[in-house]
Amino acid sequence: MITLYGHVPAWGIPDLSPYVTCIDLYMRMTGLPYQMVVGLLDKAPKGKLPYIEDGAVTVADTSFILDYLKRSHGDPLDGALDSRQAAVRLMLWRMMNKFLLASHPGTLSAQRTSPLRPVMGALLQPSQRGGKARRSGRPRERISRAVLPVGAWPPVLG
Repeated sequence: MITLYGHVPAWGIPDLSPYVTCIDLYMRMTGLPYQMVVGLLDKAPKGKLPYIEDGAVTVADTSFILDYLKRSHGDPLDGALDSRQAAVRLMLWRMMNKFLLASHPGTLSAQRTSPLRPVMGALLQPSQRGGKARRSGRPRERISRAVLPVGAWPPVLG
């Protein structure tokens, strides 16, 4: 049985980390038998989660885990795709990694590159954004420090 090491489940999702949730979802969709365990970062191969143990094999990093699972247990989800469909799948996977998974507020890439950065910043209270509100050289519109109500989304999203 495969052991998936992650953080902790919360708010009805398998894990707080979108990367762990991705692996969890893949294994559910493929029907692979696995157990999910709360992992310790100091015992993780790369010092981060997720990672899996499949017998004597340990694999870390979401992309490497998915590649390993497809090679060692077959690829029931994508195995029948032709080269064009596989290219579209890869494009969507990379786009989700870059723009959706990386928009997690704690990641460095979310702080630098994500197009969702203004939205995520608006949704987080100053204490969640790293303490004091930062000032830039240009004036900017202040958005409520609480989670935005539904009617406030259109101006934020443009």
